[in-house]
Formats: sequence, structure tokens, C-alpha cells
Amino acid sequence: MATQAIISERAPSRALAARRSDGASRRAYQLLKLAFVVIPVLAGLDKFENSLGSWTKYAAPVLLAQSPVDVAHLMYAIGLFEVFAGFLVIALPRLGALVIASWLALVMLNLVLAGGFRDIALRDFGLFLGALALSELARAEASPESTRKPARSTRTRTPRSDTLASEPESD
Repeated sequence: MATQAIISERAPSRALAARRSDGASRRAYQLLKLAFVVIPVLAGLDKFENSLGSWTKYAAPVLLAQSPVDVAHLMYAIGLFEVFAGFLVIALPRLGALVIASWLALVMLNLVLAGGFRDIALRDFGLFLGALALSELARAEASPESTRKPARSTRTRTPRSDTLASEPESD
């Protein structure tokens, strides 16, 4: 009996490890989901206010030359899209995360073409990876396995054969 307690203290059960992992994955999913709702919505709304910065300076001239609207109206359209993308993450997290990842890829391309903003493009690459991670975690959250509780094991552990036989067992 005493040996059984020592063994169970040393090696956590697989079910316990799986629950800990599921809990950590769930918390990571919730944090990323919150981030990819709040950030696009706030950035989108700021396209109308410009209180965080002057967004028009980030537009690549080569892309502006192709735009049928002036830069201010383009920023308004971008702002509306970003707000929509943030709310899409609430409704359909996996799809919303993929939309945001695609959007961030386009933003990075724009920043590189604009010149002088490679540092911001690098930061957006980190956000891009976070959006892809959210998409994967959302897929895992939606899978039927994630809603099932792990089955309880009914078998009891027996002492290992390499323990000392002379060790007295207490009842």
C-alpha cells in the first residue's frame, strides 16, 4: 500500500496531464480570441478617429495609385472591414482567425511596399502567427473530443516489481 502511494506521487496520471493540457489550451484559446476581437475592432474604429496614429501614412503609394477612392475613404473602408473581422472572431472563431491572418498578410505586404515600415511588418508577422494559432485552437475547441470528459480509469495500480520485497505494507 505504501509503495502504491509513492508510485502515484511520482508519476501523474495521463488523464491528469491531459486535463492540465486541455486547461492550458483553453486559456490560450480564450486569450487569443479576446485579443483578435479587441485589437481589430479598436484599430478599425480608430480609422475614423486617428487617435492612435495617422493611418494614412502607412498606405503604400503604389497601391494608392490603383485605388478608385482617396486615402481617407480607403481608411474608412479598411476600418469597417477590421471591425467586421473582429466580430467574425466572436461568431465563427476559426474562420474569423483565418480572415484576420489573411488580412495581416496583406497589411505586411502593404507595409513592405510603402517602405520604411519593416519593423511594423515584423510585429504584424507575430500577430499573423497568433491568428493562425487561434484558428488551430478554435478547430480543437470545436471538435467533439474537446467536449468529452476523459474516461475514469477503473483499474488499480499494482506495485512495480522492482520495489523491495522486504518493505512492510501497512493497512
